[in-house]
Amino acid sequence: MKEDKIKKSAKNALKDTAKELYCDAVKPIAQNIGGIGATLVGFFNQVVLYPLKKLNIIYEQKCIAFLEKMKKKYSNIPLSHQTEPDLNIVGPAMEACKYSIMNDELAELFANLIVSDLDSTTKESCSPAFASIIRQLTASEARLFKKIFLVDSKKSGIAIFTAICEKDDKNRINFIKPQYFVDYTVLGYNNIDGVSRDILGLQRLGLIDITFAEFYPNIVYERIIQLEEYQKLNEGVQKNHGSDYKIQPFSLGLLRVNELGYDFAKVCIREDL
Repeated sequence: MKEDKIKKSAKNALKDTAKELYCDAVKPIAQNIGGIGATLVGFFNQVVLYPLKKLNIIYEQKCIAFLEKMKKKYSNIPLSHQTEPDLNIVGPAMEACKYSIMNDELAELFANLIVSDLDSTTKESCSPAFASIIRQLTASEARLFKKIFLVDSKKSGIAIFTAICEKDDKNRINFIKPQYFVDYTVLGYNNIDGVSRDILGLQRLGLIDITFAEFYPNIVYERIIQLEEYQKLNEGVQKNHGSDYKIQPFSLGLLRVNELGYDFAKVCIREDL
Protein backbone atom coordinates (compact mmCIF):
# COMPACT_ATOMS: atom_id res chain seq x y z
CA MET A 1 0.00 0.00 0.00
CA LYS A 2 2.79 2.36 0.99
CA GLU A 3 4.69 1.46 -2.20
CA ASP A 4 1.60 2.28 -4.30
CA LYS A 5 1.36 5.71 -2.68
CA ILE A 6 5.03 6.39 -3.43
CA LYS A 7 4.55 5.39 -7.08
CA LYS A 8 1.44 7.53 -7.34
CA SER A 9 3.21 10.54 -5.81
CA ALA A 10 6.20 10.15 -8.12
CA LYS A 11 3.94 9.83 -11.11
CA ASN A 12 1.90 12.90 -10.18
CA ALA A 13 5.03 14.95 -9.51
CA LEU A 14 6.37 13.96 -12.90
CA LYS A 15 3.13 14.99 -14.58
CA ASP A 16 3.07 18.36 -12.79
CA THR A 17 6.63 19.16 -13.85
CA ALA A 18 6.00 18.03 -17.39
CA LYS A 19 2.96 20.31 -17.78
CA GLU A 20 5.11 23.36 -17.21
CA LEU A 21 7.65 22.35 -19.82
CA TYR A 22 5.56 21.07 -22.75
CA CYS A 23 6.26 22.81 -26.03
CA ASP A 24 3.66 23.23 -28.75
CA ALA A 25 5.18 20.44 -30.84
CA VAL A 26 4.94 17.91 -28.01
CA LYS A 27 1.50 18.67 -26.59
CA PRO A 28 -0.50 16.95 -29.34
CA ILE A 29 1.62 13.80 -29.08
CA ALA A 30 1.19 13.59 -25.35
CA GLN A 31 -2.55 14.14 -25.61
CA ASN A 32 -2.88 11.36 -28.17
CA ILE A 33 -1.00 8.82 -26.05
CA GLY A 34 -2.74 9.47 -22.76
CA GLY A 35 -2.14 7.89 -19.33
CA ILE A 36 1.30 6.51 -18.57
CA GLY A 37 2.49 7.31 -22.08
CA ALA A 38 1.68 10.99 -21.59
CA THR A 39 3.73 11.00 -18.40
CA LEU A 40 6.70 9.59 -20.25
CA VAL A 41 6.36 12.10 -23.08
CA GLY A 42 6.33 14.88 -20.49
CA PHE A 43 9.37 13.43 -18.81
CA PHE A 44 11.15 13.22 -22.17
CA ASN A 45 10.30 16.85 -22.87
CA GLN A 46 11.69 17.87 -19.48
CA VAL A 47 14.90 15.86 -19.63
CA VAL A 48 15.77 16.01 -23.32
CA LEU A 49 13.82 18.37 -25.56
CA TYR A 50 13.30 21.44 -23.37
CA PRO A 51 16.92 21.96 -22.21
CA LEU A 52 18.37 21.40 -25.69
CA LYS A 53 15.62 22.38 -28.10
CA LYS A 54 17.47 25.56 -29.10
CA LEU A 55 20.67 23.64 -29.92
CA ASN A 56 19.59 23.24 -33.55
CA ILE A 57 16.42 22.58 -35.50
CA ILE A 58 17.59 19.15 -36.68
CA TYR A 59 18.08 17.98 -33.12
CA GLU A 60 14.61 19.17 -32.17
CA GLN A 61 13.11 17.39 -35.16
CA LYS A 62 14.90 14.18 -34.14
CA CYS A 63 13.43 14.51 -30.64
CA ILE A 64 9.92 14.94 -31.98
CA ALA A 65 10.40 11.97 -34.33
CA PHE A 66 11.56 9.93 -31.33
CA LEU A 67 8.39 10.85 -29.44
CA GLU A 68 6.27 9.81 -32.41
CA LYS A 69 8.15 6.52 -32.55
CA MET A 70 7.45 5.87 -28.84
CA LYS A 71 3.81 6.77 -29.34
CA LYS A 72 3.45 4.26 -32.17
CA LYS A 73 5.26 1.49 -30.30
CA TYR A 74 3.28 2.10 -27.12
CA SER A 75 0.02 1.93 -29.06
CA ASN A 76 0.98 -1.55 -30.27
CA ILE A 77 1.09 -2.93 -26.72
CA PRO A 78 -2.23 -4.63 -25.90
CA LEU A 79 -4.09 -2.77 -23.17
CA SER A 80 -3.97 -5.85 -20.94
CA HIS A 81 -0.14 -5.80 -21.12
CA GLN A 82 0.35 -2.10 -20.39
CA THR A 83 1.91 -1.52 -16.99
CA GLU A 84 3.50 1.14 -14.79
CA PRO A 85 7.04 2.23 -15.72
CA ASP A 86 9.99 1.82 -13.38
CA LEU A 87 11.75 5.15 -13.02
CA ASN A 88 15.10 3.40 -12.56
CA ILE A 89 14.66 2.08 -16.11
CA VAL A 90 12.99 4.93 -18.02
CA GLY A 91 14.81 7.71 -16.13
CA PRO A 92 18.35 6.69 -17.14
CA ALA A 93 17.09 5.79 -20.64
CA MET A 94 15.53 9.24 -21.15
CA GLU A 95 18.65 10.95 -19.84
CA ALA A 96 21.08 8.84 -21.89
CA CYS A 97 19.16 8.96 -25.17
CA LYS A 98 19.73 12.69 -25.62
CA TYR A 99 23.37 11.93 -26.42
CA SER A 100 22.47 9.35 -29.09
CA ILE A 101 19.18 10.58 -30.51
CA MET A 102 20.77 11.90 -33.70
CA ASN A 103 21.54 8.30 -34.67
CA ASP A 104 18.41 6.47 -35.79
CA GLU A 105 19.71 3.00 -34.89
CA LEU A 106 20.62 3.93 -31.33
CA ALA A 107 17.40 5.94 -30.91
CA GLU A 108 15.48 2.82 -31.93
CA LEU A 109 17.16 0.81 -29.16
CA PHE A 110 16.29 3.48 -26.59
CA ALA A 111 12.67 3.67 -27.77
CA ASN A 112 12.31 -0.11 -27.53
CA LEU A 113 13.86 -0.17 -24.05
CA ILE A 114 11.48 2.50 -22.74
CA VAL A 115 8.39 0.94 -24.29
CA SER A 116 9.44 -2.56 -23.17
CA ASP A 117 9.39 -1.33 -19.59
CA LEU A 118 5.72 -0.46 -20.13
CA ASP A 119 4.97 -3.97 -21.43
CA SER A 120 4.33 -6.68 -18.83
CA THR A 121 5.58 -9.36 -21.22
CA THR A 122 9.08 -7.84 -21.43
CA LYS A 123 9.32 -5.80 -18.23
CA GLU A 124 11.18 -8.46 -16.24
CA SER A 125 13.94 -8.58 -18.85
CA CYS A 126 14.59 -4.81 -18.60
CA SER A 127 17.67 -3.69 -16.69
CA PRO A 128 18.88 -0.25 -15.61
CA ALA A 129 22.23 -1.25 -17.16
CA PHE A 130 20.76 -1.31 -20.67
CA ALA A 131 20.62 2.48 -20.99
CA SER A 132 24.33 2.65 -20.21
CA ILE A 133 25.08 -0.14 -22.69
CA ILE A 134 23.21 1.61 -25.52
CA ARG A 135 24.93 4.89 -24.73
CA GLN A 136 28.32 3.17 -25.08
CA LEU A 137 27.44 1.41 -28.34
CA THR A 138 28.53 2.75 -31.69
CA ALA A 139 26.06 2.52 -34.55
CA SER A 140 28.13 -0.21 -36.22
CA GLU A 141 28.30 -2.22 -32.98
CA ALA A 142 24.52 -1.97 -32.67
CA ARG A 143 24.09 -3.25 -36.24
CA LEU A 144 26.54 -6.09 -35.61
CA PHE A 145 24.80 -7.18 -32.41
CA LYS A 146 21.44 -7.32 -34.18
CA LYS A 147 23.01 -9.30 -37.02
CA ILE A 148 24.66 -11.78 -34.63
CA PHE A 149 21.39 -12.20 -32.77
CA LEU A 150 19.52 -12.97 -36.00
CA VAL A 151 22.22 -15.15 -37.60
CA ASP A 152 22.71 -17.25 -34.47
CA SER A 153 19.01 -17.68 -33.70
CA LYS A 154 19.56 -21.38 -32.88
CA LYS A 155 22.29 -20.45 -30.35
CA SER A 156 24.75 -22.87 -31.92
CA GLY A 157 27.47 -20.21 -32.16
CA ILE A 158 29.29 -18.35 -34.94
CA ALA A 159 32.71 -19.59 -36.01
CA ILE A 160 35.51 -17.28 -34.87
CA PHE A 161 39.25 -17.71 -34.61
CA THR A 162 42.58 -16.02 -34.13
CA ALA A 163 45.21 -16.51 -36.82
CA ILE A 164 48.93 -16.70 -37.30
CA CYS A 165 51.08 -16.31 -40.37
CA GLU A 166 53.66 -19.07 -40.51
CA LYS A 167 56.35 -20.52 -42.70
CA ASP A 168 56.89 -23.45 -40.37
CA ASP A 169 56.71 -24.16 -36.62
CA LYS A 170 59.77 -21.99 -35.94
CA ASN A 171 58.86 -19.06 -38.16
CA ARG A 172 55.59 -17.46 -37.10
CA ILE A 173 54.07 -13.98 -37.11
CA ASN A 174 51.31 -13.27 -34.59
CA PHE A 175 48.58 -10.85 -35.68
CA ILE A 176 47.85 -7.76 -33.62
CA LYS A 177 45.13 -6.56 -36.00
CA PRO A 178 42.65 -7.93 -36.72
CA GLN A 179 42.41 -9.81 -33.44
CA TYR A 180 39.41 -11.91 -34.50
CA PHE A 181 38.63 -13.59 -37.81
CA VAL A 182 35.02 -14.39 -38.77
CA ASP A 183 32.90 -14.77 -41.90
CA TYR A 184 32.48 -11.03 -42.29
CA THR A 185 30.19 -11.45 -45.32
CA VAL A 186 27.49 -13.13 -43.21
CA LEU A 187 27.70 -10.27 -40.69
CA GLY A 188 27.38 -7.54 -43.33
CA TYR A 189 30.98 -6.27 -43.40
CA ASN A 190 33.70 -5.86 -46.00
CA ASN A 191 36.16 -4.34 -43.52
CA ILE A 192 37.98 -7.03 -41.54
CA ASP A 193 39.45 -4.58 -39.04
CA GLY A 194 35.99 -3.06 -38.53
CA VAL A 195 34.24 -6.34 -37.73
CA SER A 196 37.01 -7.38 -35.34
CA ARG A 197 36.88 -4.00 -33.59
CA ASP A 198 33.10 -4.14 -33.21
CA ILE A 199 33.26 -7.70 -31.85
CA LEU A 200 35.71 -6.47 -29.23
CA GLY A 201 33.29 -3.65 -28.39
CA LEU A 202 30.36 -6.03 -27.88
CA GLN A 203 32.58 -8.32 -25.82
CA ARG A 204 33.66 -5.38 -23.64
CA LEU A 205 30.02 -4.44 -23.02
CA GLY A 206 29.24 -8.01 -21.94
CA LEU A 207 26.67 -8.80 -24.65
CA ILE A 208 28.57 -11.68 -26.27
CA ASP A 209 30.91 -14.45 -25.16
CA ILE A 210 33.77 -16.00 -27.10
CA THR A 211 34.96 -19.47 -26.15
CA PHE A 212 37.87 -21.47 -27.54
CA ALA A 213 36.83 -24.57 -25.63
CA GLU A 214 34.23 -25.33 -28.33
CA PHE A 215 34.63 -25.16 -32.08
CA TYR A 216 33.44 -26.50 -35.43
CA PRO A 217 35.42 -28.86 -37.68
CA ASN A 218 38.62 -27.35 -39.11
CA ILE A 219 37.16 -27.07 -42.60
CA VAL A 220 34.72 -24.37 -41.43
CA TYR A 221 37.61 -22.10 -40.43
CA GLU A 222 39.70 -22.98 -43.48
CA ARG A 223 36.84 -21.82 -45.71
CA ILE A 224 36.64 -18.50 -43.86
CA ILE A 225 40.36 -17.82 -44.31
CA GLN A 226 39.83 -18.13 -48.09
CA LEU A 227 37.50 -15.10 -48.15
CA GLU A 228 38.67 -12.25 -50.37
CA GLU A 229 39.68 -9.71 -47.70
CA TYR A 230 41.67 -12.30 -45.75
CA GLN A 231 43.45 -13.37 -48.93
CA LYS A 232 44.36 -9.72 -49.55
CA LEU A 233 45.79 -9.65 -46.04
CA ASN A 234 47.71 -12.83 -46.83
CA GLU A 235 49.13 -11.26 -49.99
CA GLY A 236 50.33 -8.26 -47.98
CA VAL A 237 52.07 -10.49 -45.45
CA GLN A 238 53.76 -12.48 -48.23
CA LYS A 239 54.91 -9.26 -49.87
CA ASN A 240 56.53 -8.10 -46.62
CA HIS A 241 57.85 -11.40 -45.27
CA GLY A 242 58.17 -13.77 -48.22
CA SER A 243 55.99 -16.03 -50.32
CA ASP A 244 56.65 -19.01 -48.05
CA TYR A 245 54.48 -17.44 -45.31
CA LYS A 246 50.76 -18.19 -45.16
CA ILE A 247 47.90 -17.12 -42.87
CA GLN A 248 46.51 -20.06 -40.90
CA PRO A 249 43.69 -20.38 -38.33
CA PHE A 250 45.23 -20.79 -34.89
CA SER A 251 42.82 -20.71 -31.91
CA LEU A 252 39.42 -21.98 -33.07
CA GLY A 253 36.28 -20.97 -31.21
CA LEU A 254 32.64 -19.91 -31.14
CA LEU A 255 30.97 -16.53 -30.64
CA ARG A 256 27.58 -16.49 -28.93
CA VAL A 257 25.10 -13.98 -27.55
CA ASN A 258 25.11 -14.57 -23.78
CA GLU A 259 22.27 -14.41 -21.24
CA LEU A 260 22.59 -10.66 -20.72
CA GLY A 261 22.71 -10.20 -24.47
CA TYR A 262 19.51 -12.18 -25.00
CA ASP A 263 17.68 -10.10 -22.41
CA PHE A 264 19.04 -6.96 -24.09
CA ALA A 265 17.84 -8.22 -27.48
CA LYS A 266 14.44 -9.17 -26.09
CA VAL A 267 13.70 -5.61 -24.98
CA CYS A 268 15.81 -3.47 -27.31
CA ILE A 269 15.47 -5.36 -30.61
CA ARG A 270 11.77 -5.82 -31.15
CA GLU A 271 10.10 -6.49 -34.47
CA ASP A 272 6.64 -6.65 -32.89
CA LEU A 273 6.40 -2.94 -32.04
